[in-house]
Parts: sequence; structure tokens; C-alpha cells
Amino acid sequence: MKNRTIIIYKYSILFIVLFCHSCIYFRMSHLTNEELAWVEVYREGDSCFFKSNLGDYDIIVINEITIHNRINPYNPKLWNSGYDYTANACIDFDFITRNFSDNYFFIKKEIDEDILVFSSRLDTRASLYITPIVKTFTIDSKSFDDCILFDDRNSYLIHSKQNPVKSYIWSKSKGLIQYTLEDGETFQLTKVKPKAKERFIFD
Repeated sequence: MKNRTIIIYKYSILFIVLFCHSCIYFRMSHLTNEELAWVEVYREGDSCFFKSNLGDYDIIVINEITIHNRINPYNPKLWNSGYDYTANACIDFDFITRNFSDNYFFIKKEIDEDILVFSSRLDTRASLYITPIVKTFTIDSKSFDDCILFDDRNSYLIHSKQNPVKSYIWSKSKGLIQYTLEDGETFQLTKVKPKAKERFIFD
């Protein structure tokens, strides 16, 4: 009876060890505060107002901000070892004044290269996992030295559409600050109306 108890105890310990081993991320990436600033420029519920060179107006609303940036490698939801955890964050937003769908700005920290990659979509213009060069742009005599320009060189049109988005500029400190349509009409950010609401953070 004593030997049987010892055997059961040993197998129990072995099961616990194997279970814990199967619930650990083997490789993980992590977003720094500096990198998270690309998406933390907004809060959920913020409204952004734009005015064009032709006198038209647009409004976008920030729907959701998700951040996956855990530090602890243990996750009891895992059942097989060898999983990788890639830190990422995303902003989803909608246009109130026009039919632009599936708009988002996404960042991901690669594990192997330890670099930050970007994906984004503004209506039918999209980019996927690019490593753009941050540039300086001057808009209405104001200079922004933390911008990414999305145009034909690093993005593409998902499908044909009349007067699609030709290019847009995303600032690390201001978010979306400008976008230009195919016909040359250019919308620039005029103000952001904040709405106090906590964003959801997931592991």
C-alpha cells in the first residue's frame, strides 16, 4: 500500500510538471512604452475632425484599442508546448461622414528580428507587415517628425473603387493627421475631441 501511494505521488508530480511545461510560451516579444505610443495616442470614443482643401469635413471615431503585451510566459490556456507569443496592438476606427470600412492601425513586435512592423488600412488602401521609415512632414506650418506615409510605395488598393484613398499620414504623437483622395482632395486633422473611457487590454 505504501509503495502504491509513492507511485501515485510520483506520477502526480510528473503530471503537474508536464502540464506546467505545456502551458509556457517558449519565445515571447514585448512592446516598449515607446512603441506602444503609436496606438496610445487615442482613447476609445475619441472623435477626430478633418477639413479638406475644398472645404469638406470628415469625422472619425475610435471604436476599440486592443493591446496584447503580456510579460508572464505562463498561460494555463495552452495545452501544447512550443507556442510563440508575439506582442501586438491595434486601433480600430470608423468614419462617421463617409463609407470607409475596416479601418485600422496595427503594430507587432517580431520575435526573431526584434523589430516593429506595421499594418494599416484606410478604406481600400492597405499595407501589411511593413517596416517603414519615419519621416518629417509639415502641415499648415506645423512640423511632425514622427510620421509614416502610406502610399503606392508601401501600400496597395484591395479592390477598385471610384476616387479611392491615394495616401495618408500617421503620426506617432497625433495619429491620423492627413489623407488624400485620388482626385486630389486632401483632408487634414483639425482637432481631437476626447472621450474618457478605458481601453481593453488583453493578454
